[in-house]
Amino acid sequence: MNRNEFETNWNQLKGAVCTKWDKFKPEDVARLDGKYEPFLAHLQKRYGYSRDQAEMEMKNWSMASIPQGKKIESIAPCDASCKDPKAHPKQNDRRDQNEKKRKTG
Repeated sequence: MNRNEFETNWNQLKGAVCTKWDKFKPEDVARLDGKYEPFLAHLQKRYGYSRDQAEMEMKNWSMASIPQGKKIESIAPCDASCKDPKAHPKQNDRRDQNEKKRKTG
């Protein structure tokens, strides 16, 4: 599970955080609010993990915590007309490149 999938699926995952990692308190979970980097840093701090170890633990846990048969959501464009560069930077780069090709070609 990558960063975007983790953050997108946070509502499904957050209930199991304190069960998996008993050094996390409910207020920690609320404060971290599904943000990947702060979650990773907190995991490292509480358990003394290296970054690689924390990422591996988190990925293994998050994949096991999504209920079976439940689809993992990925970040997708809002719709075909979405041009918010902050929402979908890579897709908008491709869209801009395609528009330039059409104009010049």
